[in-house]
Amino acid sequence: VNDAPVISNISDQTINEGSSFTAISLDNYISDVDNADTEMTWTAKGQTELTLTISDRVATIILPNADWNGSETIIFTASDINGLTDTDTVVFTVMPVNDVPVIADIPDQSIEEGASFTTINLDNYIEDIEDSDTAISWEASGYSQLSVEIVNRAATISPPNINWNGSETIYFTATDSGGLTTADAVIFNITPVNDPPEITDIPDQTIEEGENFVTVQLDNTVSDPDNEDSEMAWAASGQSELSVSISNRIATITVPDENWNGNETILFIAADPNGLTDSDSAVFTVTPVNDPPVITGMTDQSISEGDSFTSIQLDDYVADIENTDTEIIWTATGQSQLTVTIENRIANIILPNNDWNGSETILFTATDTGGLTSNSTVVVTVTPVNDPPQITDIENQNISEGSTFESITLDNNRHIINRHYSKNDCICI
Repeated sequence: VNDAPVISNISDQTINEGSSFTAISLDNYISDVDNADTEMTWTAKGQTELTLTISDRVATIILPNADWNGSETIIFTASDINGLTDTDTVVFTVMPVNDVPVIADIPDQSIEEGASFTTINLDNYIEDIEDSDTAISWEASGYSQLSVEIVNRAATISPPNINWNGSETIYFTATDSGGLTTADAVIFNITPVNDPPEITDIPDQTIEEGENFVTVQLDNTVSDPDNEDSEMAWAASGQSELSVSISNRIATITVPDENWNGNETILFIAADPNGLTDSDSAVFTVTPVNDPPVITGMTDQSISEGDSFTSIQLDDYVADIENTDTEIIWTATGQSQLTVTIENRIANIILPNNDWNGSETILFTATDTGGLTSNSTVVVTVTPVNDPPQITDIENQNISEGSTFESITLDNNRHIINRHYSKNDCICI
């Protein structure tokens, strides 16, 4: 009877990252009472990251990625010529080894005096198999005049002052979490140039509506190592509601509209004789002040006794910067015989009776939402008109023939008409 082959225990293997597994001579691990070792057919399965080849019954295990580490289980199967098999499981382990970080070349930088070096994002220049960029610590050395600040792996290189020029080599060293380091030397060069003027902060200004801004003495705000203050040419831009004039390096800011309020940012620019400039912006603010309403154009009225005054549309006579007509509250004072009613900002002047005549001065007062007021007087006159006399009803009298009618008192008893009639039955006046 054909007996199946028997595989004795193939040893597991453990190596360090970067090393190689030992080739396995499979003949050393097989026995078959019916077949020679050379008659065995070997296969392997289970590997994914590892590569395994079997040639002449020798298994070679290869790491395609030299930086890979981990463990894989491979099943070896031996088959005899009659198809009987045996298997053995072997674990292949690659232990991690800390690799040195690798710095790509950090470019040198050259700038003109007064300019700024480009900030270096060090993450862009480092590679480490085991560590992320955030696990790498950086330091710089070799500089004396320049300064280097590294924050969140971004290196900022600054000169001692804006007028310094020269060259320095800075060494950037990267250290991984295992303490392995690598470094790169970078040259930073500053070439001398004509220095631009420098403007110190021009103060913002805030005034109330109706006030004036303080003039700006521009000589007090500029410095230039190459030129005098008097050689500076000044300009201003950004204003639209405000007006800026510059004379003898003194800036005067005016508000053309005395009722305007708001803010504008004005950019002041100083240019040296070589055309180099610096600028500074200042905010000029006008805070609103409640303006009183303004009443104009209210006219006196004169009517004849018995007529009516024209209603006054008060909206037509008031203006207020901050308030609409509907927000204005109106009152009227000064009238004694006349009556003034105001409804929906329409004033109606009413006579106490149709026979009254005379003149009264009415003070109309407009009050805005802030309590400010304005007033205007209107003289209203009622001229007298000759009224016809009015006779109240004189009672009828009936007497007997030969009797006498009662006297009739006319005009408040001041005039008494005595008439004696006979043979008449009426008196006509």
